[in-house]
Parts: sequence; C-alpha cells; structure tokens
Amino acid sequence: MWKLYDSLIGAIPKELKVADFLCGNSWTMIQTETGGIGLATTVKEATRKPMLGNHIKGMPLREVAEAAKSWNLLEASIGVAAINAYYNAASRTIKLGIAHNHWQQADSEAFTVFKEEVKGKKVASVGHFPPVVQALGASSDLSILERNPQPGDYPEAACEYLLPAQDYVFITGETLIYKTLPRLLTLAANARVILVGPVAPLSEVLFKFGVDVICGFVVHDPHLCATIVKRGILSSIFAAGERVSFPKS
Repeated sequence: MWKLYDSLIGAIPKELKVADFLCGNSWTMIQTETGGIGLATTVKEATRKPMLGNHIKGMPLREVAEAAKSWNLLEASIGVAAINAYYNAASRTIKLGIAHNHWQQADSEAFTVFKEEVKGKKVASVGHFPPVVQALGASSDLSILERNPQPGDYPEAACEYLLPAQDYVFITGETLIYKTLPRLLTLAANARVILVGPVAPLSEVLFKFGVDVICGFVVHDPHLCATIVKRGILSSIFAAGERVSFPKS
C-alpha cells in the first residue's frame, strides 16, 4: 500500500536534519542543514490528529518525511516538502545533471515542451494548470481532471474511466499529498506519464512505479523562496529557482 512512499523516504540519509521550516498560506518549505530546499503546496485540511510534534527544526529529515503518509493533509504537506528537501536539493540535482549552476527563471512550462510530441494524441492532465489549455488544447484531444473542477473540467473521479485510454497523462505532484498518485499511476499504465510541478520529487525511484518524465523545480535562491512562502503568493515561487526535466533513461 505504501510502497512508493516508503521507497522515497527510505533513501533519505538518516543523519540529515531539518534546519528550517516554514508553512505559508500557499507553500510549505523545508530546508536541510546541508542547504537543500523542498516545497509542497499547503493543503489546509487538518481533520485528523497529527503524527508530528510542534518542534520540526532539528528533527531527522527522514522522520519528518514519514508525515507524507499522514491523513492530516496539512501535515502531509510538511512530509512531502521534507521528501523534496532531499531529492530536489540544488547540490544533488546539479551533480546529477538535472539542474544547472547557471540557471534561468524564465524556463518553459512542462506542457510547452511536449507540445509537438502530443499532437493528435489523447492527453489527460490531472490538475488544472492555466498553461495546459493554451499549450496543448488545440493540438491534442485534451481532458482535464480536477479536484475542484472548473467549467469544462472533469471531476477527479473520472480518472477511473478516462486514464486507461490516454496516450499521455500529466499528473501534478500534489497527488503525493492526497495519496492518489499510486492509483493514478496504475490507471495510466498504458500512457506516457509526466509528473509535474514544484511538488514533484526529482527521484529515479518514481520511474519504477510508472513515471516516465519528472518536470520539477529546484530552488536556487533560498532567501527569496522563504520570502515568497511567507507572503503566500502561489505563482511567484518560480522566481526563486529553475524548472527542470528529469526523463527516465
């Protein structure tokens, strides 16, 4: 049941500690003692008793990452941010060749990169991203599935019926917080799957579970990132780092 989560969490070094923690209106941010930054969307659903205490700073990162499995979704946001603080750390991703020492803020959206590839194909996006219709709507048979659907979107429950028939499926990293990612990957087994957004862990572990490409985000400016998190502005987080692509080899 928790195999995907346990595989991600189990690879985090036991000795790595949390140096800083911020929970803003839009983003949750964790910084490790080695400078790695991890982000997650702040999901304000805290109906269940939390697993963690009040003192997250100084805790082992792996222990905090276990909260990704919490059904207190506000706490799960913290857990996923902890996972990303390891996998999406600038030092790690630069070493792997995913991110760059000389980075640019104005990198293209994941959807734009795939614009030519998906022409004439059946495409589903799990999550309503503003650029997706603009980039892919005219060239592909596009279905958008959303937890809070907008006009023209399908409700999230339609995943069970639509995903098995798709050629390409884009999935928001937020599904890690909601615990829906494992099921979505099973449903999309016949498709090319792209996990997208700042919440997507840049981990080769995900390739074993059906992800083909991870289009994620690496923070290069921790101070600016912390400022944006405190201000609670959702879209401006991209000013603090670099959009990157990590394909399965």
